Amino acid sequence: MRGMIVRFRVGEDRSEDFERAIQRIATISAEEDSGYEYYSAARVDGDPTSYVVVERFTDEAALRAHMGNPRISEAMAAVEASLTDAPAITHVEFLP
Repeated sequence: MRGMIVRFRVGEDRSEDFERAIQRIATISAEEDSGYEYYSAARVDGDPTSYVVVERFTDEAALRAHMGNPRISEAMAAVEASLTDAPAITHVEFLP
């Protein structure tokens, strides 16, 4: 199982826009991405401008297909408009 853990920092006045865009990505993933297993977003305790997203897919091909989905790319543009820094992406292999 392959996936990503992504850390985001958003502008103080952009949290609602970011959360809406992240929810859109979760919905698209569940509806369109074969190999999708899990997607969760969370706000970091004590820091209302920091978020973490965890995504899990069946394998590397499913993860690449997710990243190549044009609707995901479109939704990511809205995410990126909310950010103060580039997201910190860590690719992971989940343990069974």
